[in-house]
Amino acid sequence: MNSTGQPSAIQQAFSKLNGTLKTVFKKKNYRGESANSSAAATPTPTPAKQTPLPPIPVNANAQAEQQTQQTEQQQQQQIFSSPSAALAAESELAAAASGDYILYSRGYCPFTEQVRIAFAFKNRDLRFIKWAPNDTPPEWFATASPDKSVPVLQFPNGSFTNSSAEMITHLESMFPTPSLVPTVADGSLKDECTEWAKFIRTEFIPAFNKVLMGTNPAIQQEFRPKLKAAVAKISEKLVESSSSGPFLLGDAYMLPDLLLSPFLRRLEVIKYFRGVDFFAATNSEKIKEYVNVLGAQDWVQSVVAPIDEMKKFFVKTIPKMKPMSIGRLQHIAINAQYAKCVSLAESIQKEIDENKTVDVAAAESLRTKYSLIANLIEAHSWFEENLIYPIFEELKPGSSTRAHGEHEHEVPETNEFLQQLSSAVEKIGGDGESGFEGLVLKLKALAQSMKEHMDGEESELFPLTANLGEKEAPLFTKIYFHLSKSNESLLPFVLEPLSQQERMQYLYNIDQVIRGVDMEEWKRCQTIVKGMLSPADWEDLVFRLPSLEG
Repeated sequence: MNSTGQPSAIQQAFSKLNGTLKTVFKKKNYRGESANSSAAATPTPTPAKQTPLPPIPVNANAQAEQQTQQTEQQQQQQIFSSPSAALAAESELAAAASGDYILYSRGYCPFTEQVRIAFAFKNRDLRFIKWAPNDTPPEWFATASPDKSVPVLQFPNGSFTNSSAEMITHLESMFPTPSLVPTVADGSLKDECTEWAKFIRTEFIPAFNKVLMGTNPAIQQEFRPKLKAAVAKISEKLVESSSSGPFLLGDAYMLPDLLLSPFLRRLEVIKYFRGVDFFAATNSEKIKEYVNVLGAQDWVQSVVAPIDEMKKFFVKTIPKMKPMSIGRLQHIAINAQYAKCVSLAESIQKEIDENKTVDVAAAESLRTKYSLIANLIEAHSWFEENLIYPIFEELKPGSSTRAHGEHEHEVPETNEFLQQLSSAVEKIGGDGESGFEGLVLKLKALAQSMKEHMDGEESELFPLTANLGEKEAPLFTKIYFHLSKSNESLLPFVLEPLSQQERMQYLYNIDQVIRGVDMEEWKRCQTIVKGMLSPADWEDLVFRLPSLEG
């Protein structure tokens, strides 16, 4: 307050800007990496005893699926929580204009990059301290960031905030030139800037975080469409603004551009780990062009980390599914191999219809592929009936009744079709008599029936795996050794249609459980996988799962 009892100019300016930019958004914490810098290298404001943070999670698959879901819910709540550390008071803000700001962080946190980009854009000094994974933050960190999230900004007077939105708001208030929220006479540009900042913080970024870090398939199913829609909306705005300039709202770099600068380039990281190319949305070339424009700005170049470095970081820290995810991965493989068989059968039938001839090699290939499907389904059904369903019945009596009934007819039907297919292949002759009539429709029906069966298991039974606890590793061990008898043929057949990240997860499950039980079996598994992959695919798989060469 000034001597008249009215708010001072600083208070008025800050209050007005805070109302414009402040949002309930709060960043998600990305923690941990191998960094060279340490908190010990820079004097801390409080010479107190240090209290360790919880260890950086490397193998998150050890957590139960239920715990994973709870963690994701907590992270979502953090996004919309209020700042847990207040900004400095007016006199402290005035002091900040001539003092040092110190930003503390760890890992490759995009919210930290947002703040650093803001300081660089404003051409203001910022001391940046990046803790390594095993560094112990000083005692004051628990007060500055009760939820242990980063970044944390220390003001020159020693006060803190752990809200990146508050940091950027404060910086714009104290140093309005160059502005991140330019104004025009009617205020329309300011309003548009604010609306886009809100959209990015409350819709784009939460969806982005869920897709990158969520292991639960239900999370992926919910948030991938949301992220795709958000990327498409940004792309459409870029097209609309392209006549005015290269940035989101025209010819000037503004707050929405700053917020997007660390995240849009990380879509490459999502593509690598999740196998989804969000650049393939509408006007993807415009998005790629925009990412390049953002990356070319000096204040962005001086801050952001190379994509390859981030990939190495996320190889260690991105959450992984539990061992029993093997069931879902085999479902993916079965559906994919069924689709390949249907496509091959349709091409054979088309050749018969058009040319009255049969591609003998294609027919033999179809029989070989389907025989592997039949073997995989039989093995898969056996371990479900004899190993998994009994445990599910203990957890929830009657839960496996429907799936058990479907197994009773699906396995015989699969084997019966294999016999019919083999008979048709053997009848192939130069006269065009093939015996393929009706087989394509029957194959499609079997594929659809199997998909519906597996979808039912995933919705009704798979959630029960969250309650397996200590039973999970021994159960997986039994499943693996039942399958290992056919590993030479079935393991490549399962892995072949999976994405590289899904292959990594499948082998990660084996590594985590079997390595400690039977090292020779683990080495045999490695040999089989290496033999089926190209050198480039093997190298990439080893990058994702370094223990493959260990």
